[in-house]
Order: sequence, then structure tokens, then C-alpha cells
Amino acid sequence: MHVRFACHDIAAIQFHNVPEEIYTQLVQIFPSYVGGVADAEASAEPVTIEFVSGLALPEGARYISSTAAYSGTSYYLTDRRGSLIRIDLSSLGSPWHFQVSQRIDWGLLEDFIEILLHTLALDRQKSFFHSGAVGVDKQAVVLCGWANIGKTESIVEFLRRGYAYIGDDWTIIDANATVYSYEKAIAMYPHDIAVSPEAVQSYYGRFKGRILARYCHLHQPGKVGCVPLGLRESVERRLLRELVRRLHLHMTIHVKAEQISPRGTLRVAPLKALYFMTRANVPEVAITSLRSDELVARMLSCYCYATRLFFDSEALRFAFPSQNFDLGLGIRVADVESILSKAFLRPQVKLFTVQIPAATGPRELVSSLEAHMGQCCG
Repeated sequence: MHVRFACHDIAAIQFHNVPEEIYTQLVQIFPSYVGGVADAEASAEPVTIEFVSGLALPEGARYISSTAAYSGTSYYLTDRRGSLIRIDLSSLGSPWHFQVSQRIDWGLLEDFIEILLHTLALDRQKSFFHSGAVGVDKQAVVLCGWANIGKTESIVEFLRRGYAYIGDDWTIIDANATVYSYEKAIAMYPHDIAVSPEAVQSYYGRFKGRILARYCHLHQPGKVGCVPLGLRESVERRLLRELVRRLHLHMTIHVKAEQISPRGTLRVAPLKALYFMTRANVPEVAITSLRSDELVARMLSCYCYATRLFFDSEALRFAFPSQNFDLGLGIRVADVESILSKAFLRPQVKLFTVQIPAATGPRELVSSLEAHMGQCCG
């Protein structure tokens, strides 16, 4: 099976000989980006990922880390099952061609795809931005901040209230402050499931959804504002754990925005307002103006390019000291900074810091943001 993966004008990736297991994941997580390609229509796109059987490290290959090795002019990524992604550095350019083991771990492949998209976006003067976003009157309101700050729960709450979906974990922005959706299904983990029971019910149905949401609430009580578990709750959690196992319910799910909001996805929108979210020791939600240079400095540290899975400049220099492979995202932080700085300096863009009390849930937070948007961004 051949599959074409197209993300806006950023990338056209063709997957050759896709295993059924991988195809299922692609359709579930990136439904709007994936389309089948007939054998007669298969052609070389700018990026091609070919699934091959029998891909193995050559004799004499040297490991750089537990997940990366090199030999000759090839760089290899490995997963816990010993599957590989082979990057032939001697043939990089346009088109790019990568080989992947048929039994590749999905997590490794997903990371690989996303870093490719990050790299190709910068070539087109766009940057991935660590944020969630919703559409308000065909304009984008962006929520950003560090991981586990409450972005996903807030995005889900906005969708429940009828807003359009733009992105959950990442959005894409250019220097003109145009926001492009990253149309990836909303990833919900135990904490998100616990505070968003309606979303998980749309995924599993009312009966199973309520069981999983309750179990997740008991699974991570400290993160959803509960006191430590008592004996009764501990017994309930053990019973629910067995029920979750027997019903084959997953602790991580991907929910399409259409399952929560009838408005679906807004693919392109001008940036209207951006809120940088932090948890603080304050009595109530506090929203204050934010300078663009402060926001850029805060957000650049969220990317952690130097620690990403591959295209690591230092690892490549170590493995290939006589070559100059311009692949590392770490050396392109200046490109990201330039795009974000130009976007956030646009006069129509309004930037704010949101200080959130530790016990504030998504409903209270979104109500405060709605009220603020009506006063300052109307």
C-alpha cells in the first residue's frame, strides 16, 4: 500500500509499502493529511519513506547513544524492538529518501515525521509553535506554555462551547502572524481524560467513557485536585483497573475535534490573541499584557531542539567529523526566533500572560479567558 501525507504547503511525504498497523495509526491520528495512492500513481515526492523488511545495522556500526548509531555515510535510529530508520546522509537533499523497518515502533516513526515537518516548515518560512489554538470569528486565539500546564483540557473546554479547532499540541505560524492548523487528533492522557469525561465518552461511548474517566480520576488524584485516596477509593480503583483491562480501554486516546465541536477545524486564520499560561500562587486567574520579546524568550526554551530524537548537530559532528551536514534543528533556532519575533510584533496581535491558581479547572479558566477576550479583543 502506498500513502500520501500532505501538510498544508509544508510537506508532501509519500509512504511506500505501508504496513497495515502503521496505516491504521496514520489515519487515526492524522486523518485529514492521509490519502491512498495507487501503484500506477506512485511517484517520488520531495520526501519518501519506504518500509522495507530485513533492515539491519551493518557489521561494524557504532552506537552514539542507546537509540542512534552510524556506519559509513548512514545514520540509524533504533527502537526498543530493534527496528530501524536509516538516513543515508550521502544522498540527502531534494528529494529525500528514508528507509524504515516494517515493524517500526509507532512512537519512533511519529517523532521522525514531526521533526521532518519542523525542518521543512522552516524552509518555507513557517515555524511549529508549541501551543493549542481555537478559532474565534475566523481568527485564532492561541494558548501556549510548558507541558502539563492545562492546554489540552482548555482546548477541549473551548470546543465544547462551540469554538473551532486549530491545534492541540502544536500549531504553525508564519512571520505575518498567520496561524495554520496542525490537524492532528487531540491526544488525551490520563489527566486529560479525568478532567474531560465528555470527550472520552464521545470516543468510547457513555458507559465505557464514564468507567475510564472515573478510573483516570483515581489513577492520578494529585493532578486533578483530589485529596489522597482513602480505602474506599483504593478498592474502587482496583476494581475499575480490572474492568478497564477486560474492556480493552486505553489510557491514551486520540479524539477528533469533530467528536467534540460541530464547527470542525479552522485550517488558516490570522492571529488575534495569545495567552502564555503559568500556574501561580494567586487567589484568582490574573491576565496581564506581555511583551513580544519576553514571549519569544520563554517559548524558545520550550522547543528543546538539542535533545530531540535525531538531526542532532553534536551527534552528527561526532559521527562524521569531516562532513558538514546541515540537518540539526539546534542550529536553526535563529530561524524560529526570527519568525516568531516578526509575528508577535504585528500591531494587531495581542499578547498576555495568564497566571492560574493551582486548583483552577478548565471550565473556570476558559470562562475567565472568554470574558477577557470579550473585553480586550472584541
